[in-house]
Amino acid sequence: MEYYNYEDIYKKFFELKNNKFEIEKDCLSNIIFRSEGMGKKILVYPVFDLKRLIVKKISKKEAELEAVGYMDTGILKDKEAFYNGTSVGIIRERKGEENKSVYYVELWDENTVKQGDLLNISTYIRCKDDLLYSNNINLGIAEYLCKNLMRQKLSSVNHIYFTVSFDINSVISIANRIDADIILPVYAAKAGDSFESEKGCGLVLKDGGFVLRSDHKKFFEDNYTQLNFAESYKAFQFFIGSQCPIIERLSLLCRGWVYPLAIPAKHLGSYAELVSSKDIDSAAELIYNIINTEV
Repeated sequence: MEYYNYEDIYKKFFELKNNKFEIEKDCLSNIIFRSEGMGKKILVYPVFDLKRLIVKKISKKEAELEAVGYMDTGILKDKEAFYNGTSVGIIRERKGEENKSVYYVELWDENTVKQGDLLNISTYIRCKDDLLYSNNINLGIAEYLCKNLMRQKLSSVNHIYFTVSFDINSVISIANRIDADIILPVYAAKAGDSFESEKGCGLVLKDGGFVLRSDHKKFFEDNYTQLNFAESYKAFQFFIGSQCPIIERLSLLCRGWVYPLAIPAKHLGSYAELVSSKDIDSAAELIYNIINTEV
């Protein structure tokens, strides 16, 4: 699957709808899969940020760029740039002041974009056996997680809001509007010696300024022990690092408990980020167990 703009992503997620959830696109352009219940309000939020670029200035057939959101700009060089789904040129790199990289689009034609326009590179998702790889693996995780949860037999007493959002402020707005009791962000974190791929998802104990409370950790562990994973997935992982600044903002600005889940990703920040679908499956099983628990 390859995405060129927001509408491609909207279309794909709307195709995943089934009779277990109502689906809507709200006024903030969030996609919300909603299942009403009588219990707690649980917001499941797969974190991703479409890799976007804003045009800073234009000189003839060159459009200088600045990254929007959380992006490793190193992946941009020599990639095709799109505006509203149409190719406008190739992204190039040159050295500016203090030898810093400056990225610009070598435009096919003059006057095809203007200052302030938002451009993006195409986002692809590929699957090979149990591996997913992409230049924006968080989008792949979101799609895969959504498909997994749509297949589950839902018997929740709780309100469930599976939310696909392009903007952290929109997610904060939703969480506060619905007065979410539990927020479950899911995102890719860099795999390493202490956070290994194919060892299941990880509970985020600390990410930047966010620190998980001990009673929240116990809630996670109690839910995990109720699951019947395959032998290789009986132990879960912990993640401690500085990967996603969104988590701290959710914990500070929203009332609900925040339980972040990290998916170990290899080559994070490259043009071919990679995760194991088994690790996403383990996160989906845990989320499914939590949303079906009377909390």
